[in-house]
Amino acid sequence: DAVVIFGFLLWHVIGANSSDDGYILGMARVADHAGYMSNYFRWFGSPEDPFGWYYNLLALMTHVSDASLWMRLPDLAAGLVCWLLLSREVLPRLGPAVEASKPAYWAAAMVLLTAWMPFNNGLRPEGIIALGSPVTYVLIERSMRYSRLTPAALAVVTAAFTLGVQPTGLIAVAALVAGGRPMLRILVRRHRLVGTLPLVSPMLAAGTVILTVVFADQTLSTVLEATRVRAKIGPSQAWYTENLRYYYLILPTVDGSLSRRFGFLITALCLFTAVFIMLRRKRIPSV
Repeated sequence: DAVVIFGFLLWHVIGANSSDDGYILGMARVADHAGYMSNYFRWFGSPEDPFGWYYNLLALMTHVSDASLWMRLPDLAAGLVCWLLLSREVLPRLGPAVEASKPAYWAAAMVLLTAWMPFNNGLRPEGIIALGSPVTYVLIERSMRYSRLTPAALAVVTAAFTLGVQPTGLIAVAALVAGGRPMLRILVRRHRLVGTLPLVSPMLAAGTVILTVVFADQTLSTVLEATRVRAKIGPSQAWYTENLRYYYLILPTVDGSLSRRFGFLITALCLFTAVFIMLRRKRIPSV
């Protein structure tokens, strides 16, 4: 814990920021004057909604100060909470082989630090998305473990707000999908006791509460117009061009630097290793 906390704090002070920090800080500082979160750098002042609530948080923070160390606190907090979730909730649930292994915890700590540092020391929202994903996973796992729907409803709220940060927040929804079958069984059991409406209504409310934030200062028309402007001006890529993200990682540019490649490469290595073991033995022993 001490190594991870010290690493995050040190990098928060001496580490490189993101190239978009000035862009995002400018939007946050002008939001009060504009009356809404406007993206006047690229999209002619169109609203950031439906993906603007995180930038509104930054706008509130500028009322205190616009100093870099202060404005980047959300990413620092997200990194620390990610580590606490990994070490207290995720790793122990992977089985006795992981829970009793100090190397596993050290490996998780080092991978988190080295994957986090190149990307999440600025004002960009990826750190918040990286936090929303494990929070959703932990809540869904708790719901399955205790056969309770309250954690599931909180997971739906978390996934919705993570998606409301950026479209890539869809990764948090994947945790909901992965836990879909167990959650459906819990719903069926509870349905026999209390009926349909008391179960469905809270879930619908949890999933749609994000709309109160999205449309707090915008109408449906302005949100649709903002979406149209983004698609027309770009950069806007079709869903099937996702491979470009990985293509950029192998180019001899800043985006293809080893520090940025590492997180993806180590994840791919671990994934394929686990797949090969499971193909041979059907499962990973003690996991």
